Amino acid sequence: MTIDLSRRRPQVRNIKLAGRRTSLRLEPEFWDALDEIVTRERSTLSALCERIKGRRSAANLTAAVRLFVLRYFRGASTEAGHRTAGHGRPISRSSRSATL
Repeated sequence: MTIDLSRRRPQVRNIKLAGRRTSLRLEPEFWDALDEIVTRERSTLSALCERIKGRRSAANLTAAVRLFVLRYFRGASTEAGHRTAGHGRPISRSSRSATL
């Protein structure tokens, strides 16, 4: 899969954290992923970002959000995550590396 980054400029959106407005600048794919996460988690973007802010290990909120999205979907892509979601079949490490 090839992504043309020159056409995927980061977008700025405002969110409220602790009653104050702040801006996040993320690529459209991250905004799409966040929208999917808040739908799946039955949350709001502000509530999710509050949670991320409270647990962040990254220097800034934008970096923490990117890491959260990565970890969220990596966790869902594990065998346990697939079982929980009710799809997928177990793949051994040897057969997985053969398909990559």
